[in-house]
Amino acid sequence: MIRNEWKDLIAAAEDRIAAAAEEMSTWLWSHPEISDQEFGASRYLAEKAAEKGFRVTIPFAGLETAFLAEFTIGGEGFAESAAAPAAPAADHAAPAVTAPGAHIPTAAFLAEYDALPGYGDLSPDGSGNGHACGHNWIAAAAFAAAVSLKETLEELEAELPGLRGRVLLIGTPSEETWGGKIKMSEDGVFRALGIDAAFESHLSGAKGFCLENYMLACTDIMYTFHGKASHASAHPENGINALDAVNLTYAGISCLRQHLRPASKMHGIIVKGGQACNIVPDHTVMQFYARAAKRDYLETVIEKMNNCARGAALMTGCTVDIERNRYTFADMRNNGPLMQSMQESMEAFGITDFRKDDINTAVTGDIGNISYEVPSLYAIFSTAETGNGADIHEAGYLKVTDSDYAHGLLHTAAKSMAASALEIVTDEGVRNAVRAAFEADA
Repeated sequence: MIRNEWKDLIAAAEDRIAAAAEEMSTWLWSHPEISDQEFGASRYLAEKAAEKGFRVTIPFAGLETAFLAEFTIGGEGFAESAAAPAAPAADHAAPAVTAPGAHIPTAAFLAEYDALPGYGDLSPDGSGNGHACGHNWIAAAAFAAAVSLKETLEELEAELPGLRGRVLLIGTPSEETWGGKIKMSEDGVFRALGIDAAFESHLSGAKGFCLENYMLACTDIMYTFHGKASHASAHPENGINALDAVNLTYAGISCLRQHLRPASKMHGIIVKGGQACNIVPDHTVMQFYARAAKRDYLETVIEKMNNCARGAALMTGCTVDIERNRYTFADMRNNGPLMQSMQESMEAFGITDFRKDDINTAVTGDIGNISYEVPSLYAIFSTAETGNGADIHEAGYLKVTDSDYAHGLLHTAAKSMAASALEIVTDEGVRNAVRAAFEADA
């Protein structure tokens, strides 16, 4: 457990930047940019980090709206090559950037900042976009945590001769769509940075604060059926009905649900069903999402779904093209020692109402992919007391994500993440326990 006097240093550091963090949350909320368009948000965050003494790389990892902000004490910063994607390391435990024996204890805070479309007149800037997701809050909390940890390490340098530590603020774009963290994970970016623990916090309208959170592994698949057109009344026998193939696939996938493991989910739509009622449809398209509790089992689910489409094509005489999304969202690998550290930090700052997540109501996010690369913590902060029943992505949640109540939670989240990260950086025993739990779950 972190020393009380160190907790006080974290709290004092966060208090000093509290107004700046609230201003950041409000600015991002007022300038909502959707996935792949977060040019203003990413540069705003990068500039603010640079002002606080972080070394900033933007663009980062081959993504125009990603950035890396780094502060190192007791060692050198990363070489420029670290800003480029690295090949995935074979050994989870071996940082790819630092030489053996030279590893610097490293804590990372993850910032998301893409908004959602479709909020019409509720949009603060008239674009129709809005931060009902609360990503404005996520970015501000990550920023405040990173700055608080940096300033605390600077204060402790005189007290702890030989102190070595690294603080990273990583801007991760496009969470709401294809998942920027997925590409960064597949490119080996997080392992290359030698991260001992990655932290992210999120708002939720559900009651209770949660650390053992689930993410469902997820991908989406397009099924395109090719048949043969004919007059649906005069010569239906000459046609090959691609809409029949869609219907049979939909029915087959529906029948699958009772024979899959719990938390497996499949849901889809017909994108294209034909041109006219009096023409046998010769070209149809359907899209399905597939989710599962573990990414390994997701592959089983997908193959069963694909077999439904193949069988439907065989039954109708059609052919089928199966196109899977390039990126697959992974499930969340919770880390016991890291959750324990974070819970103790949250309790130290007044949070006591904890709950356990329900995997049957879990959603999907690209933080899960990072949890397969480095030990990761995903904390949920509840706004149930003020949200009037609204939850993330709902129009009614827009006014919650930059409210005074949310600002209060922002400071608690930042202090808690920074305190837990300080323990990771300064306590080798905790750091080793976190790493051991990560490797045991590999």
